[in-house]
Amino acid sequence: MRNEISQRLEFECVYVADHEINAHRYRLEVTAECPQRTVDGGIILDFKKFKKYLIDLVPDKYYIYSLVGEGLYNRDGEDLARGFQNLGYLTTAYNFSLSCENLCSYFAKKLQEVFNVREPGVIVTSVKLRENTDSFAAWHI
Repeated sequence: MRNEISQRLEFECVYVADHEINAHRYRLEVTAECPQRTVDGGIILDFKKFKKYLIDLVPDKYYIYSLVGEGLYNRDGEDLARGFQNLGYLTTAYNFSLSCENLCSYFAKKLQEVFNVREPGVIVTSVKLRENTDSFAAWHI
């Protein structure tokens, strides 16, 4: 038997796909465990800290774009990023093609890196990223 905890967070971002601007209100759910901490009746992770780690991770209210791609697809994203930055909006680039499943895997990897430094022994066991009410991507160890 093992104990796990989960934390949810919603965030919004905008991106370009097929030369069209898309916006989503994503719903992220992350589950973690830490057998070492629960053996002696301890807690896996404080929920407030868990939420803060997620808030620091996601691109809420950002324009996101990919550095991967060829021709207009890549140029459109970078050109729009410069325009948004000039207007004072936040932007961030990723080194992978933008998709719900790639964002899901990225969040799992980056959150585990945070846990390795700040919460030794805590393991990300699953990540779900809902793009809308009907569709989501999932990552599991």
